[in-house]
Parts: sequence; structure tokens; C-alpha cells
Amino acid sequence: MSWRCIGCDSQIAWDGKDTFCYTCVCGGHVFYNDQTGRYAPPASLIIAVRQHKPLPHLEYMVGESDYTSPVKEQFIEGMKKLGAVWMKDCPQCQKDGTYQRYLDREKSLAVREAEAIIRTGE
Repeated sequence: MSWRCIGCDSQIAWDGKDTFCYTCVCGGHVFYNDQTGRYAPPASLIIAVRQHKPLPHLEYMVGESDYTSPVKEQFIEGMKKLGAVWMKDCPQCQKDGTYQRYLDREKSLAVREAEAIIRTGE
């Protein structure tokens, strides 16, 4: 049985037993079994869906990766039907500045990474 990140398709070392808590390097928190297609979302997402509470942003669930697949797209569409949105499309994040702080943080990290590459020549 092989578990993979829904966001970037990285293989996850988990046997499907016991409690599992993991964040992929892409930031994804939802995984799937590549043989059965079964999802392994975090318990907090299951509780939010069952209790009809606000869902986390899609970035939290699928991480940030250019990887696309039918499994990922199907999951995203299903979550959108339940009310999930991307942070960039979230009115609250736009209004309170959360999205802008996120963009500023991403830009700062990219600049630091570029400067490190320039310094080391790698």
C-alpha cells in the first residue's frame, strides 16, 4: 500500500495504520492511497466538514506545487463544493491583510534563497 501527497505526489512513508500526522514538504496535509484512491485527510478537516464549520484554505490541504493530477483536481473541486477557497480568493484574507502578509513572506523567502545561491554559487 503506497500513500502519496495529493499536492505534489511525493510518496509518504506510512503503512496506513495507527494515527498519522504529517505535513509534506509542499505544505500539503491531505494524502491518498495510490492503489485504492482513498483519501487520508487530517482529523480537523473531517470534523470541520461533518460539523459544517469553515474549511481551511485549499493551500493548507494541497500545499503549493505546480503538480496536477485528476486526483488532485477532483479533491479540490469537492472541497470547493463544500465551501473551501484559495487564500487569494478569501474575502477575509483580502480584507484583514493576511493574504498580503503571505505574499510578502513568500517574496522575502525567495529573495533570501536567491541571495544564498548567489553567495555559495550553487
